[in-house]
Amino acid sequence: MPSSTSSQKQTSRKSVRTSVTLAIVAGGSYLAVMVLLWVVLRSEAAEASEWVAFLGRFHFLILHLPIGFLTVALFLEVAGWFMKPLRAAGAAITPVLWLTFFGGVGATICGFLLSKTGGYSEELLNNHMRGGITLVGVTLLTLVAKIIFDRDRAKMIGLAYRALLFLSGGLLAFSAHHGGSLTHGEGFLTKHTPPLLKKLQGIEDPVVSPNQPKKLGEMEVYHDLIVPVMEAKCWLCHNESKIKGELRMDTFALLLAGGESGRESIIPGNPDESELFYRMVTDDEDEIMPPEGKDPMTPSEIQIVKWWIQNGAKEHVTVADLNPDSEMIPHLEKLLISPARKASEKKVAEES
Repeated sequence: MPSSTSSQKQTSRKSVRTSVTLAIVAGGSYLAVMVLLWVVLRSEAAEASEWVAFLGRFHFLILHLPIGFLTVALFLEVAGWFMKPLRAAGAAITPVLWLTFFGGVGATICGFLLSKTGGYSEELLNNHMRGGITLVGVTLLTLVAKIIFDRDRAKMIGLAYRALLFLSGGLLAFSAHHGGSLTHGEGFLTKHTPPLLKKLQGIEDPVVSPNQPKKLGEMEVYHDLIVPVMEAKCWLCHNESKIKGELRMDTFALLLAGGESGRESIIPGNPDESELFYRMVTDDEDEIMPPEGKDPMTPSEIQIVKWWIQNGAKEHVTVADLNPDSEMIPHLEKLLISPARKASEKKVAEES
């Protein structure tokens, strides 16, 4: 019996050494691949490769794997503290952490490729990327600590394992937050915080101003009519945080500056040659904006943008100044009751 027990211990130690060695090799390989990609993709030609864009977009698919697996690992660990039947399931945490690690490797590699396609806020992108890469590293350390703890059951190793596991959860939240801000804009997560949660956080709702609404003729075409439409349908991808096509549309000056295509966004007096109008009406599925799957521009919104550009595309000009004819007035009236316009009025009232 002593001989059998000694043999089992030796086998266990060998198994642990093998698992730890595999983890170290996996971590080193991941680091080597990331460094290699960083070196290879330093040139603009490599960054512009269709393969880079193609593979990079798989980031949005793969990123859900480490999120799901790490959540399962955290659940099994915490549930085991309170429910005895689930303590035996703790043995499943090790393979789940392996899956978390490999999912994180795939997500960060594809994410790095996606970052080379451009159009993202550098600060948010760097925070998201650093958080993701750090998460992969900490997950690997968590895995190694778990493997050793399962063999030795040493108290200090157990504390280190649990600390690393919860640190991984924190890094996941940090990375996910910045990733969401990159995709949906800053403040997306907290935009519709319920009043009760706002009160608990000490956030006061803004006082809505009782300002008298403008009459149609007094409204500025750009700021009062066009901006609400662009905010609802364009700014998500063309703002300070996410600059798709190197085009920002959240200010008048930046809208006029144009983007990476080199074509002028707006040519006053000539909507047909203006890139902005072309993108709204083209039949090309790859160039129409907003893209397929997003809320499209309505006929009235398109007509008002065309009318504004035809009349000089000035920043400060009222509806009355442009003297709309009988065909344009119905389009203007439709825009006044559109969801985009209503949302803009509410936002202005809250900020005033």
